[in-house]
Amino acid sequence: MACQEFLLYNFIIMLKRLAIVASISALMAVCMSGQPNKAGNDKNGPPNKPQPPPPTVGAGSHDNYYNSYNAPAKSDDEPFRWHTAIKRPEWWAIGIAIGTLGLIYWQARETRRAAIATRDAAEAALLNAEALVNSERAWLVAVIRRNDKSGLFFIKIRNRGKTPARIIRLDSKAEFVPDDPENLIIPEDYQCPAILPNTTFIVDGFTIRPGIMPKAFIEQRGKASALDSAREFLVIYGRIVYEDVFPISGKPPNETRWCYVYLPAENRFMGGPERYTGNS
Repeated sequence: MACQEFLLYNFIIMLKRLAIVASISALMAVCMSGQPNKAGNDKNGPPNKPQPPPPTVGAGSHDNYYNSYNAPAKSDDEPFRWHTAIKRPEWWAIGIAIGTLGLIYWQARETRRAAIATRDAAEAALLNAEALVNSERAWLVAVIRRNDKSGLFFIKIRNRGKTPARIIRLDSKAEFVPDDPENLIIPEDYQCPAILPNTTFIVDGFTIRPGIMPKAFIEQRGKASALDSAREFLVIYGRIVYEDVFPISGKPPNETRWCYVYLPAENRFMGGPERYTGNS
């Protein structure tokens, strides 16, 4: 955004300079074109009248006098000559204006190149900074685990990052979905707050309590037949919203989502719809 504002600022400056130079050049052309042309003859003056030659004595003097007096006047229209044209002030003004426009164009092009180079360098530096932050940030992942003795399943949150995380919100829910796990409610419904751990400052990880015992949960709700015939599915899903211990101003919180579908015949969970999973 800053680079775009810089380019717009330079473009406006170029337009102002162009307008000023064009105005000055036009004024010079108007003023100089009003001056008399000293290089040529003054065509607006009184026409040259032929003067009779002095009387001569000699044979045929009458014919000489007649022919000289009636000879046509010399025309003022002369062919175009470059050395005459460059003496005219308006041509100098036009040349200066063209040169100035060329200089402004060159300056604008070089400014644009410099701005693009600055923008590319800034974007590269930002990408490097983001890569460094991502390599050092907290990174929470969610996995499902089973206690073989009790048959209890629970969600385990682990910090795979290099720095601690601070929990902002924690949601977890178990729900029966008809026909297909993909029929899970859209948009995602995470309005089921779970019990937070004793401390929201997470270094290694924690377990979301309480867990779930699928068979007992299904029997209590009378869903055993529906799940055995695949008319309904038991889905566990949730999310954890957190931020780094040293948050960056303006950066949105991180989020980890999970979703698992229960398979009653195998007494285990498998991954659910992708829109309910992922990390940010």
